Amino acid sequence: MSTAVTAAVRGVLAAARTEGDRLYLPGRLAPGLYAQVDRVLCTAGGQWKGGLTGAHVFPGDAAVALAGILAATRVTSARQRDQWYPTPAEVIDELLAAAGLCPGLEVLEPSAGEGAIAAAVAEAGCAVDCVELDSGRAQAIERAGVAREVRRGDFLALPPRPVYHAVVMNPPFARNADTRHVEHALRFLRPGGVLAAVMGGGIGSRTSRAARKICSLADGIWPLPEGSFHESGTDIDTALVVIRAPGGRVPDGPVRVSLDLTAIRMRRFHPPTGRRGVYIESGFGGSDRIFRWAGDCMGCGQRTWAHDDGADDVRGAFGWWTACPMTASDFTGEQMPTDANWPRCGACWDSGEKTDEIKRKILARDADDAGGPAGDPEAALTLF
Repeated sequence: MSTAVTAAVRGVLAAARTEGDRLYLPGRLAPGLYAQVDRVLCTAGGQWKGGLTGAHVFPGDAAVALAGILAATRVTSARQRDQWYPTPAEVIDELLAAAGLCPGLEVLEPSAGEGAIAAAVAEAGCAVDCVELDSGRAQAIERAGVAREVRRGDFLALPPRPVYHAVVMNPPFARNADTRHVEHALRFLRPGGVLAAVMGGGIGSRTSRAARKICSLADGIWPLPEGSFHESGTDIDTALVVIRAPGGRVPDGPVRVSLDLTAIRMRRFHPPTGRRGVYIESGFGGSDRIFRWAGDCMGCGQRTWAHDDGADDVRGAFGWWTACPMTASDFTGEQMPTDANWPRCGACWDSGEKTDEIKRKILARDADDAGGPAGDPEAALTLF
């Protein structure tokens, strides 16, 4: 939204008084003139607060906002200017779950807005650094006290520092800005780090070099529910993209995680992107269970997971990423090793077409390669 700053409005605002984040108008105005002034101030980010406040309150320094208004002939809303749409709580939950955050990690949030994501990251026990272009929103993050550091400026101009365990972000989308921001953000990950980003829903079908690179690196791309950003003022289609940097530390033993959606301050396990290895599930039931990577599905390539006690179901914690392996009993008229085991996910198990495709792959393989999942899961496990 763009609003004209008329001479009458300019005259009123030139006599206004600011105090911190508040702007006080010079006395009572005629209704028509007040409506014009209020429209300009609201477009610039101010919001009228009545009662004892009796002022327009800005997300940052009101004096800075006023100077910008007086220097312009038209005021453009922040959302239209830089595509700022605050991240709803449900989407933040998805981002943090995908990133698998746990206490003690160092996290970067580029294009941080007013710090909604940063606040959730800090609540998870992580140290979060923010980058925000708009000075008013950067001040809002500073006042909230959730960030270890707040840098003001264009994230794309920030020199890369590959020091962060994770990058969690909701970048601007206009003119494919999301691909440029994500591509730059990858340069801030340390080996084994993870990036979780909200991107435009059509990321998988874009043909630009940056989009193709992101899709080739992605551990997963999942559409977010329709209308996820409706409360923020847009109904654009969005997707969650997760990319893990190669490398990282190999732990000595199983990693303790939680599959419980309400887990607090414990590493959440995300089946589609969890690193291949062995884990100890810690929920609120009081007993630990061991589960592990069961191979990448021969039909779609997705990771599959299974508990050591064998009590698994696609309606359980792993969903479609539950291991539903093919065995010799799935073949008729073929001589197959009785102990053979071929990885298959729940979705491919549920699809006759995918199951037939996997059978054709197995039968086409050399007999020496017809065993189970290749490699040692524990040796393949890498973390942040």
